[in-house]
Amino acid sequence: MRCSRLPESIAFVASVLVVLSFAAAPLFGGPARTIRLRVLTLNVHGGAESDATRIGEFLAKTGADIVSLQEVPDLEYRDRVAEVGGYEHATGIDRFKTILSRVPIDKEEVIRLVDSRSLIRVALRVEGIPLSIYGVHNSWDAAGDRQARHIVDEVIPADENPRKLFLGDFNDEHYSTQSTILESELCDAWTDLGVRPSSRVTWPSTGFGGSEGAQLIDLLLYAPESGIVPVAGEILDEVRVLSDHRAAVFDLEISDPIVVEPPQSFVVDTNLGDSMIELRFDRELDVESAQNVERYTVERIDSAGEPIRVSIEGAIVDRFRRRVRLSTGVHEDGARYRVIVTGVASRGGVEATEQLAREYRYVRNLLRDPGAEGDLDDWAITGGGKAYAELRQLTPYVGDAFFAGGERDEDTRFVQEIDLSPFDEEIDSGRGRLRLAAHLATGYTTFANGEGQLEPYDPAEMIIEVFDESGERVVAETSSGKFDTLYWYPYRDAIDLPRGSRRARISLRGKRVNVVGGIQNDAAFDAVFAGFEQLDFAHGIVGPNLIVNPGAESEDLSGWTGAARRALDGALVTRSKVIARSGDAIFFVFQSGARDGVWLTQSVDLSARDEDEADHLRWRVAIRAFGRRDLSAGRFRIFDANGELLEEMLSDEWGFAEWREVGGVLRIPDGAVRAEIAVGGRFANGTFADDFVLQVVGGPAGERWFERGDVDRDGRYSVSDAVAVLLRRFGPGDFVIPCDDAADVDDDGSIAVADAIGLLHHVFRRGPAPPAPRLGQPGRDPTEDALGCEN
Repeated sequence: MRCSRLPESIAFVASVLVVLSFAAAPLFGGPARTIRLRVLTLNVHGGAESDATRIGEFLAKTGADIVSLQEVPDLEYRDRVAEVGGYEHATGIDRFKTILSRVPIDKEEVIRLVDSRSLIRVALRVEGIPLSIYGVHNSWDAAGDRQARHIVDEVIPADENPRKLFLGDFNDEHYSTQSTILESELCDAWTDLGVRPSSRVTWPSTGFGGSEGAQLIDLLLYAPESGIVPVAGEILDEVRVLSDHRAAVFDLEISDPIVVEPPQSFVVDTNLGDSMIELRFDRELDVESAQNVERYTVERIDSAGEPIRVSIEGAIVDRFRRRVRLSTGVHEDGARYRVIVTGVASRGGVEATEQLAREYRYVRNLLRDPGAEGDLDDWAITGGGKAYAELRQLTPYVGDAFFAGGERDEDTRFVQEIDLSPFDEEIDSGRGRLRLAAHLATGYTTFANGEGQLEPYDPAEMIIEVFDESGERVVAETSSGKFDTLYWYPYRDAIDLPRGSRRARISLRGKRVNVVGGIQNDAAFDAVFAGFEQLDFAHGIVGPNLIVNPGAESEDLSGWTGAARRALDGALVTRSKVIARSGDAIFFVFQSGARDGVWLTQSVDLSARDEDEADHLRWRVAIRAFGRRDLSAGRFRIFDANGELLEEMLSDEWGFAEWREVGGVLRIPDGAVRAEIAVGGRFANGTFADDFVLQVVGGPAGERWFERGDVDRDGRYSVSDAVAVLLRRFGPGDFVIPCDDAADVDDDGSIAVADAIGLLHHVFRRGPAPPAPRLGQPGRDPTEDALGCEN
């Protein structure tokens, strides 16, 4: 059978694989003894959306061992939730908070905080290991900052148990003044798991955002010296809304005795200039060890493979302890380098005993004045944008200045074009890539004492468009999406350049959400980067995006069929202001009286393709809903000349107030002449879509295109990929996957259990990603072996 969608009967195998991935932890350097713990937080909003029975049924399905609830209306509600959810132990209610537990609670206490808030603390033992767990529901703005200081100055020092975790509704997110105070003593689990603030949303659960926008404010913080490691986290949803918040669940590993593992991996960014690289680690660092330049070695690798030492003049540890900027000798364009890290410890841990190493290729920046250090003459500016040395809480990430919007500025753009024609030979042979990066942030209101005030944050966005020789046709485009982080957050991306690409336009866009909190456009940019990289082999992108008007940026929707209209960024749709996923607009698809649902659809002619190269189609679209009753999906079909359906791929339904990218890859069957991409379903209010992509992908005749590890070709890494690996290795003889090379996760030329474990280690334990060609960077197998891609 084809592996476009794995059968439901293998769900048990999937669960076994998850357990296997955790059981294999010692193979990857984990401690000798660990326990697993699942914790969950949910603000139930006084039961306004769900009665206690529904909440209990929901909690029972999650398997959470410990639950922190906020805004619990009364003891009767608590008791019913605990009974239905299967929690034998519960604390009292204080300021509408309670903690439920499946293990006995040895001690509970209420700790009063300033400004009429409190914490609930429980002491308990899980498999003999003592834990201190705090139920949290802090205030926001200045009061929240004062409560955070109270926790840091008095609560944490008074608790002698090093294994402390704080779980609940914090009413603000990572990088806020409140969170920054707390994180001076604690670590944020979402950050450990690589989740950018507001890229995932826990509040509000419907619409595009409330009075303070959309935020990730339901958090788990833990003591760095605790030996606690977050290995997974998810925001859970029900088709019917549970609350104005969404539940956040975290899977933890807790070591006994306490072991704080050193950093396991890092990535290298070369977008800060030819004499600086930035290392971004997978966990917080011990500052003293990380700022010691003797811990680092940078080498240039010459054509014979011999290393040539590059000088290191300094190491700066970012104030959030995850990034290290190394000042180095000058890098050469196109040269390969290796950086080696020795003995850097994690925060609260001991020195690493093993080296970490990464190779990278330096690519020079094609942008002029990428950090607003000059007079800005190289940028075309609309609106009131200008260079700043300081804006609200922001100072330059590097250098002496950065880009940001101006006073009374609704919409600002900094635009610069890049000539790609010097690289036409590499581009037209399919070996050209445009590497992209920037640091983005937004300002917010602060006061003289450092306390902050919540407001709708003005998002920053980097938009990249690639044009053909005529300068009229966009052949590729991408966007950072909206960044509204309260400190500089790195954006890192790449575009594989289709043949014929000759020019790129880089736009830095800042849009003021509204005037609450001031009239300044606070969207900010620094260290903007766009560089050309010559690949060692063809990337597999044969042609441009075939979709006309893929993001509703044009008012002309004539290429689309279905009940839809444009929703402009900042405009009112239904009961909320729209925030586009990228650019100025998105599609709003509505029911329009259709009884069987409605689909927004565009058809594409495939008859003119080069069949020797065009062997696959990749499709992708972003979808989201306004509320829970609005379920939609992405759909892709391929037809023959008679209109007969040859292939179809349908994504899972999605009906939540957060963007989700769906898509996949299909081999083009014989006789295909037309493809159709669509978003739709059945909904009450309507659904939203943005950033449609349909590309022909493949390689030279006889070479099949694939992404290693994406075995089921659904455009992501997941448990189902690992299941497909094992079924290919041990399953029935008629079980066929699209590409054996994709299942060779470690690229050793064979399909084995280690491939499934390695992939799960990446998905659940932040292990290394599969080697090239990786997800999102398709291509051929660079290693000669007996495997292939025949399907």
